[in-house]
Amino acid sequence: MSNEGMSEALPDPHLHSPPDIPETPLYPLLHTNTPVPSMSYPGFPFPPGTPLYPSHEQVREYHQQYALAHNLTQHIQFNHEVLETRWVGNSEYGHWNISVRNGTNEIRLQNFDHLVVASGNNHVPGIPVWPGQDEWLKNGSHHGPKREILHSFYYRCCSSNIKACRQDLRFFKT
Repeated sequence: MSNEGMSEALPDPHLHSPPDIPETPLYPLLHTNTPVPSMSYPGFPFPPGTPLYPSHEQVREYHQQYALAHNLTQHIQFNHEVLETRWVGNSEYGHWNISVRNGTNEIRLQNFDHLVVASGNNHVPGIPVWPGQDEWLKNGSHHGPKREILHSFYYRCCSSNIKACRQDLRFFKT
């Protein structure tokens, strides 16, 4: 897949602290937590020898190969902002008018039969607040290391030792 005019999801090399948001939750040693059979498109398996839980590079390569095999690259655009969507028609017939701004600030109006909204749900981390949280955070500084609540989104330095990695991460379901 050509990278001209496109960007890839690469790990953000910079460390970020809240409220600064990293460009991506990817970190260099990241592997999926979903097995390959659950991520494969019908009729398009991952290449032989792919680990059960592949790296983000292997997933990216799989998607690039899928796009090439199905002639989809001409339809993929990164770094574009959807400004407005509007249905033109009635409940039986019509199309979507979609206003898009590209990376050079040009605005185009395009018509489509279908609209898929895939906004993602992990770009802004959600951290729960519970009764007693402030007291819990304060007590840590007096009786040992400073306590901190950090969403996994900010995590960048996972050890290759999975046991150490599990000890480092503390998850709260959001």
